[in-house]
Amino acid sequence: MRGFDRQTTDRARLCMPVTMDDGIWGLELEDVWISAKRKKSEELLSSHPDVYTLLGKEVKRHALEVVLKQADKALIKLVCHVYKLQDNPLEYVDIIQDLLNKHLYELAAIVVMNLKLHGNYSIELIAVPLYLFDHMQLLEEFLEGEPEQQRDIVKYLDALHNKPSIEHLKKHVNIKLVCKERLYEKAIAKAASKLLKQYNLPLELCPNIHYSRSRNALRYLIHKRNAEPDYPEATWREMICEAISSFPRLRRDLLYDLMTLQNYDTALSFALKLGYADRWWPRDLLHHRSTCEPEKLEELRRAWDFTNDVPDYSGKFLQLSLNLQDVSMVDSPSGLKECIRVITNYNIVGIDAEWKPTIGLTPSRLALVQLAVWDCVFMLDMPKLMVELADSDWDKLYSDVLSTHRILKLGYGIAEDLRLLAESVKRPNAKVNRVVDLHNFTQKLQREYPRVIRPVYEKRNFKGLAELTYSLLGLPLNKSEQCSDWEKRPLRPSQTLYAALDAYCLLQIYEVLVKRGEAENVDIRALLEVGQQSMDGSQPQGYKPRPYRRYGRKRTS
Repeated sequence: MRGFDRQTTDRARLCMPVTMDDGIWGLELEDVWISAKRKKSEELLSSHPDVYTLLGKEVKRHALEVVLKQADKALIKLVCHVYKLQDNPLEYVDIIQDLLNKHLYELAAIVVMNLKLHGNYSIELIAVPLYLFDHMQLLEEFLEGEPEQQRDIVKYLDALHNKPSIEHLKKHVNIKLVCKERLYEKAIAKAASKLLKQYNLPLELCPNIHYSRSRNALRYLIHKRNAEPDYPEATWREMICEAISSFPRLRRDLLYDLMTLQNYDTALSFALKLGYADRWWPRDLLHHRSTCEPEKLEELRRAWDFTNDVPDYSGKFLQLSLNLQDVSMVDSPSGLKECIRVITNYNIVGIDAEWKPTIGLTPSRLALVQLAVWDCVFMLDMPKLMVELADSDWDKLYSDVLSTHRILKLGYGIAEDLRLLAESVKRPNAKVNRVVDLHNFTQKLQREYPRVIRPVYEKRNFKGLAELTYSLLGLPLNKSEQCSDWEKRPLRPSQTLYAALDAYCLLQIYEVLVKRGEAENVDIRALLEVGQQSMDGSQPQGYKPRPYRRYGRKRTS
């Protein structure tokens, strides 16, 4: 085609005769693709409005068939767009059916997506095979913008989430083609949970998975109490109530599980607290109640009163050096305004966050954000503030505290806390400046200045921030309140102390590091300035979701 200008050449290639060799044709089309990427196919074709009149049905079909042989997703999309195959999508249904007959579900899904033919295919024909053959990323693309299919596939996974259904499916599919890991109940539940969250679907679509996860959480909590006698009673009871809240039958399961372990008094305490009608009580528990004196029953009812729950851990765990009165719950616009006013008088703030553990399929959300300065700690009641505050209030928090370069922000694993905050207040691109993650910073000190970071006592079996406080401050944090109901109000005194200390201890660590640095002629403040970062609400750097693998890493052969 020497002598023709580039546009004329591209126009001719679009109308390539069907007799041309497929391989050569594919290379020519790829050349057009490169040109289209550089020049935009819409501009190219708009300069030749008559070009589509030259594209007959056979040319279009051949174009689609050739790129399907190359199995290039981007090229298939380009052909569907450039040749306007979506104008008459039903003309290619036989090609899609042929792909399905050959079990080429990926290619079929790509064509259906580009031709907008989702409504012509039930989930059993494309969406389910994509899941079974472990093409989750393509499945998510296939479901995008298709609410009916989103709901149907989630309901399908929920129905599949039991052994009889899985065994039935195995008998009706070619098990050699299926990714076996996708048939594990845990993998099914994980996929359904991800789709629920991604497409903001109601939990009611997955009653089986929700119940199964809640039941497993209940078993775990009962086991944890028996395995760890020091586990706080208040925390345990809170989480038990949360685990059984979605399903009435779990309440009966709880009573039987406790009675099996001979915990009759605990079972009776729950039955009294939850107000069960006698007809729901196990017979043995009714008998146990009849043997209890009125004083005993009153004692079991009082077991739920944790208003004065302030355990004394002095000498065993790190204690908050502030009074409880110095810890303020911020739950109103005026409270946030005062919080910002006070914090701006300081040049350093410790930041931490808490959220309720996920039980069942209930999504976790940020419950508390703690901001600690030397003389007080503010705790942001996130569920309430999300309702009470205007956008301008959140903007003020970011501009005056989080984004300002005047205040140094300390955290431990802080990237995730800031991401959750930004996600909650719908500010994914809001910058938080002068941030230091003490986890990363102390690891660097360990490598470069080991004398500064040397432990007070010999290392013991603590992890995370508890290990760091033990190493530098001589006492570990008590983490027993970590898995408690952080959305329940008011917080118990022990919860308040725990949350406040999690943020305040960051200031104590900073103070100790500065003093140790001075003793070793190491300028810690200068190192902190070098190590500071700016963070936004995006996924923390280095974050990589790991797929569930029951038997280790997936093999490629």
